Amino acid sequence: MALGSSCLAASLLEDEALARDYASHFSCSVRTLALAPVDKARMSALLAAVQGYVFASRRRLKQVIPFPCDGGLRAVLLCPEKCPPPPSVGDDAAGEVSFSALPHALQQILLGEEQRGAVGRRVRQSGGGEVAGSAEPPASHPVKVRVCTTTVELTVENYTMSEILEHVLRLPSSRVWPRVGWPSPVTVSHPVRAEVALPSGFETVGHIAHLNLHASLLPYKRFIGQVLLDCNAPLIRTVVNKVGALASEFRELPLELIAGEPNYVAEVKQGGYSFLVPYDRVYWNSKLSEEHDRLIQKLMPGDELLDVMAGVGPFVVPAVFARAGLSYVAGNDLNPACTSAMIENVRRNRAIVTTRGAAKGGKKPSRRQATGSDHATTTTSPPQESPGPLPPCAPFEAFNLDGRRFIEEMRRTRIVRPRRLPGVAEPDAGGLGVEPLPSKRRRHFAMNLPALAVTFLNAFSGPQWLDTDAVVHDRAVVVHCYCFVQFSVAALAGSSVSNAKSGSATAVAAGGLEEEEEGDDADQLLRSAISRVGQPGANPPSADWLKRVALAQAELVLGHQLSETKHVEEVHIVRDVAPHKVMCCVSFTLPDSIFDGCATQPPLGDFDPASSGRARNDKRRRSPE
Repeated sequence: MALGSSCLAASLLEDEALARDYASHFSCSVRTLALAPVDKARMSALLAAVQGYVFASRRRLKQVIPFPCDGGLRAVLLCPEKCPPPPSVGDDAAGEVSFSALPHALQQILLGEEQRGAVGRRVRQSGGGEVAGSAEPPASHPVKVRVCTTTVELTVENYTMSEILEHVLRLPSSRVWPRVGWPSPVTVSHPVRAEVALPSGFETVGHIAHLNLHASLLPYKRFIGQVLLDCNAPLIRTVVNKVGALASEFRELPLELIAGEPNYVAEVKQGGYSFLVPYDRVYWNSKLSEEHDRLIQKLMPGDELLDVMAGVGPFVVPAVFARAGLSYVAGNDLNPACTSAMIENVRRNRAIVTTRGAAKGGKKPSRRQATGSDHATTTTSPPQESPGPLPPCAPFEAFNLDGRRFIEEMRRTRIVRPRRLPGVAEPDAGGLGVEPLPSKRRRHFAMNLPALAVTFLNAFSGPQWLDTDAVVHDRAVVVHCYCFVQFSVAALAGSSVSNAKSGSATAVAAGGLEEEEEGDDADQLLRSAISRVGQPGANPPSADWLKRVALAQAELVLGHQLSETKHVEEVHIVRDVAPHKVMCCVSFTLPDSIFDGCATQPPLGDFDPASSGRARNDKRRRSPE
């Protein structure tokens, strides 16, 4: 419910006051008992015997402390609810009390433990024979332990983020707290309903914590950010909240600083490499590290990697330094900030891997620099000296182009070659005058932009890809295209909902899109793919059905049929990104029909992939992966 201006102002003041002063509410003193065994070697046995009576495990609070009345002993803190100190003992000083101050049940446990220990010692001393004597409990002090009262000082550091938020933001009636060891209740103006989940986790990008707060939590966003910051210092120094969908041309996250320092350039470690990520200017997903490794493992020596939507270089950087020994790596992104960060990341990791190689080889090689600008810019080459076992280094270029222009540039410079005229001999072909055989290397186009990448696939099937009398293509071209496959509970149950943008998680027609998703073109493409594959036979659908829908999307836009035995290398389900939505990767080689001009795909009806791709490129609305 929207707040009025006066209520909003009051809420902001309350939020700021909570963020500033909440720690004072969590300072309290707790009187309890400490139990120390006289025999130091019996601490482990004592812990096992009284584990149900030990002070509850708390953040940054030790359960075993020096005995307050004798620093030479170690003591176990007892739970103040189960083992309250005697009321006659003062509240300030620690004082030793008698064994009878312990609860009767705990006394019996300790008596039994002492008797079992005494019997065991006599059995061992007698060589395992008949026990000498009986285990009689001592008369005055039955268990050789010492008991004293002590004070435990609790501060905000002893509480987790979830505990603090629950204690402050929930309705008092919905709180369930122990009677002892918790601060006095805090009441806020707008308590959070029980059905709204409070933040318990968050995404981290280097030193940045990224939240996506529910609307009902926004009045207390600064308090929540400060709690997160305090509970995770010093690893987290900046806390941001997502304030809208990814709708900009360059896929920049709309962020709001809610706590910490305004430093959005994060350093991320992934796969042994270091990446600088200007988080407010580029898109980065920390959940895709395994997918980056999986694709790099597919590259073979001599292959080329051509990344159409490279971002800051999570595919490019490991490919440049991959031990497979690639022959060429190119990275492209429409966002100039991504291109600049990608170049810098190649430079950073060049110094890192060179240092590693020097450490193994025993000598320090000269530092290798990469230079360039935004277009076809950064070129790397092996150093003149290699005193250590340096990893292979592939030549690298960076581009700042639209995806279609980049694909055409790579086709023109890396794939097409002139056809040899009859009678013109190759220098190394023995005067036969035939065109050279295709090289064994394969060109891998990576297209990791699931919301849009599939709409770029028709860039591979235009007339420029046809072999002619003048040019031919090296046909060993592999495309790794990422896409989304969505489905809905309503559709799988057989019902139909007319409004696919109603905001409900299940208010989607067959193959429809949830709120803030790709848009009408991707919706229509997904509907066409599902219509071609057929409705799933189960809810949720099987992995095979999801893969067939992903492949159908690629075929519809490409305009050519992909044989599962000749062209499709793999359809991989990457991860679930939302309820009823998965991310897939379709890997296939370009079919010969593209180069020969033989269309194998039936007409698509109202869906025009070419015009759809141009319209979507203009809008550039990209969904989170």
